[in-house]
Amino acid sequence: VDTIGGMIFNTLGRVPARGEVVQAIPGFEFHVLDADPRRVKRVRIVQSQKGERRRRATARTEQA
Repeated sequence: VDTIGGMIFNTLGRVPARGEVVQAIPGFEFHVLDADPRRVKRVRIVQSQKGERRRRATARTEQA
């Protein structure tokens, strides 16, 4: 997979509609801002709260 849109397509098996939220990678949400019937055009990537807690726990472990 070469693009984020391609990763989202592979995860769902279809092109998502505008407004869909996809969790293609654990700890991250991909909010589809714009898409047409053939491709994903714009995506907002948001770190989920679960992913943020995991990142903080890992950082504390590495500092100890």
